[in-house]
Amino acid sequence: MFSGDKLLGGPQAGIIAEKGTGRSCAATSVISRSSRGQADDRGVGGNVRRVLRGAVDEIPALRMIRMSVQEIKRRAENFLRELTPELPLGEIELEIADGSSLAGGGSTRRSLFRRKLIRIASARYSAAQLEQRLRADARGNFGDCPG
Repeated sequence: MFSGDKLLGGPQAGIIAEKGTGRSCAATSVISRSSRGQADDRGVGGNVRRVLRGAVDEIPALRMIRMSVQEIKRRAENFLRELTPELPLGEIELEIADGSSLAGGGSTRRSLFRRKLIRIASARYSAAQLEQRLRADARGNFGDCPG
């Protein structure tokens, strides 16, 4: 058994893989009737078909994992270009820095990906205040940031 959403970049899913004995224990379970995969292209089954036909970039999560460092840097620059005019001058510092990340929430510990990160710092606002404001509205008014 393993997590299918991390492997296939789709909806949350648990996968039970069995050796070909001709009869599946999982298929005869009462639980299987309520947890069958979707027959169309929306669910895990659709992502399996995409992977098998080599169309991995059609799966958004896998496309993002495979993104080059240059593409991530370009996206970070675009994000900062849009965000910067909304920030109070001199109160927030932004920079693009080298870094790394894990895919799958740590389930792939040996698979560190080189990435570009956006560092945000402020002498006036705490990390919690910045996070709250950015989550609420990336184009928000930082002057109203709660104390």
